[in-house]
Amino acid sequence: MMAAREAEMKDLQMRVERFPQELAAATKQAEQAVRSEARKQAALDAKLVKMETEAAKNLTTLTIAGLEDLVKRQAAQVETLTKQLSAAQAQVQALAVKAIEGAAAMKSSVGP
Repeated sequence: MMAAREAEMKDLQMRVERFPQELAAATKQAEQAVRSEARKQAALDAKLVKMETEAAKNLTTLTIAGLEDLVKRQAAQVETLTKQLSAAQAQVQALAVKAIEGAAAMKSSVGP
């Protein structure tokens, strides 16, 4: 029984002596694992930020293109409406001249 206890005591003493090295090795391994995971997470975060930035840039580009197209269409519409307005004004002026001439003609044919 004494021999068994001495053997157990010797085993425990060896484990105590090895503990600082085992702890240092386990700590180093854990640090490496954490650093590796942190690097992976940082890479993923950077990739996500890059993708979000690219998506925002693409959306902005599409928005700009859509607005430029809208401006072109509205400019063409303004030009068309301006031409129609000019034509309508010319017609109104021509009708006014004819009405004045007609009224004058009626007045002169009725006589004083």
